[in-house]
Amino acid sequence: MNMKAYRLALVGSLFALASLSFAQVSLKRTAKEGDTFTYKIKADLDFQGMSAQFTSKMTEKVVKIAADGTITSESSQAETKVKLGDEEMDAPDSGGTQTSIFKPNGEIVEMKGDMVDANAYRVAYMNSFFAPETAVKEGDSWEKKIAADSKTGMVAAVAKYKVEKAEKVGAYDTFLLTYEYKESTGDAPASSSGKVWVNTKDGSLVKFEGEWKNAPIAGAPMPISAKVFIERV
Repeated sequence: MNMKAYRLALVGSLFALASLSFAQVSLKRTAKEGDTFTYKIKADLDFQGMSAQFTSKMTEKVVKIAADGTITSESSQAETKVKLGDEEMDAPDSGGTQTSIFKPNGEIVEMKGDMVDANAYRVAYMNSFFAPETAVKEGDSWEKKIAADSKTGMVAAVAKYKVEKAEKVGAYDTFLLTYEYKESTGDAPASSSGKVWVNTKDGSLVKFEGEWKNAPIAGAPMPISAKVFIERV
């Protein structure tokens, strides 16, 4: 692949990144219809030795709460920019709205959108927070085993979490958790590790810092490594 092709493939991968939805699920989820959250996203990516930076603003709105507590949210991106070396360009915002349906514990039921495929499910799980069944305190840890799903293309994986401490982030009271996520199968299993700050009042995501390895970004010709930062604004 020549340099021009690399650049085009990388830009395409960054556009795909804009379509991601980060499920907001907490220890004590109290979502209600109409809840709206806005986040700034930054990703530093490594693509076959080429570095790039992606920035965007994501808005997510809770549109439905089912009788069993299942949450439906819609997300969209704006102000999307891509920087390759010293060159920065405005990128087309992701195609329309992405819908995510997930259980109160964080398990994804369904995703809908133009760029949703098996890779989209895998990346969404890399960034989801899976709540334990019981209340937790500082020092508690737990793990979540994710089963393979032939319908969505999801592969088996294990997510591990630990509550490090209570921490104030801006106006929000949060639990700071460290996490590790790794797929259990495949020649190049995807993995993610880092920190997540969860609002202890309503369970929404406040801040996220993670490092991806072998992330299967939808539309990319090969897995991507990246450092991803998300923060509520």
